[in-house]
Amino acid sequence: MDSEKKIEYANRIAKQLEGQRTTDEVRYELKSDGVDDQVIIEIMITTRNILANKYLPKIREYLIKDKEIHGSKDFLFLEDSILNTLKKRELQNLADFEMNKIAKLLKNNMSGEEILDQVDTRFLSLDIAVSYINGLEEVKGRSKADESGFF
Repeated sequence: MDSEKKIEYANRIAKQLEGQRTTDEVRYELKSDGVDDQVIIEIMITTRNILANKYLPKIREYLIKDKEIHGSKDFLFLEDSILNTLKKRELQNLADFEMNKIAKLLKNNMSGEEILDQVDTRFLSLDIAVSYINGLEEVKGRSKADESGFF
């Protein structure tokens, strides 16, 4: 099956997964139509990406505002497994954002304590933040030693 056909399937399936059908039903139908397992996986990945493009901005907004996602009218038509996958993906994006913020602040010579005050611990735990800061400071210390000719 060519890419264009897979995308066509994925767009149709994305619409169906918004309240009409489950992923299991869709997979079963594809299998019944003789679609190869590997192609089904590729179609489902594309479908998930289509849904992600549509829902991740709203999921991010809910997470940042501490609003309940499950049961919300904005996500009512999404299967729980899809919503959980998208929520997990966005939580990881927000954790990555916090880690990038830490690296940027450390580059600006802020102290560990000052940095920790700016970390949003809803998305990155203090333990992970402290460990990350310590690791970056260790690398930064090695760089300075390398520049001064100690090694």
